[in-house]
Amino acid sequence: MHSLGIIIPFLNEEVSLDDVVKSLRKKLIENKINYKILLVDDGSTDQSSVIAQNLYYLDPNIILIRNPTPLNIGNAYKEGLKTLNTQFICWLPSDGEIPPETIIKCYNSTLDNDKPSISYPINGKAVRPFFRYFLSKIFQGSCRKMFDIDIIYFNAIGVYPLSMLQGLNLISEGFTINLEIIVKFKEKFQVNFNQIPFALEPRNGGKEKALKMKNIYNVIKTLIDLRRSI
Repeated sequence: MHSLGIIIPFLNEEVSLDDVVKSLRKKLIENKINYKILLVDDGSTDQSSVIAQNLYYLDPNIILIRNPTPLNIGNAYKEGLKTLNTQFICWLPSDGEIPPETIIKCYNSTLDNDKPSISYPINGKAVRPFFRYFLSKIFQGSCRKMFDIDIIYFNAIGVYPLSMLQGLNLISEGFTINLEIIVKFKEKFQVNFNQIPFALEPRNGGKEKALKMKNIYNVIKTLIDLRRSI
């Protein structure tokens, strides 16, 4: 029977975490999907850790891992590849920007079409700050040209067969994990992707992390390393 593992990394998301996880659980149960949820506490110092602990006690299908210091999204994803034993895998941001219905649509599309499904936002300009939206447009266009892949958006969630990702030797520590998966999956398996639109929701709380200088540096470094490796 098919099953889906969802990785949810979080760092100081006490405002949104509970609602994100419970909304996701509701959709998974409504759609009769066998699931595991891996919560990765990436060094939170607010009440997120307590909230995650309560969610862990709520549902035996929830797994909780705690990092004493932040290791970033890429490392959380790779931890999921080692920890989860489901047939398919994806991740979900803990800030509430991506509605859980997106996971359901990607999962069903992956099953129906026998190839990975990745999502893209249709309202980034309306929801995101202009500077982030502008940088994102540059990033997406640069990635399409650099890696010659006709993908609308490289940073949102996608549903993949877990066993196929485990053989990709992923190196990204941060936000570029999504890009790296797309590029290496395409190169190794020579498949196209289903592309699923969704509407971004406003952040429920927490601080914007994508535009931190450390993350921008890691993006540039990973782009260079990834381009050299293929």
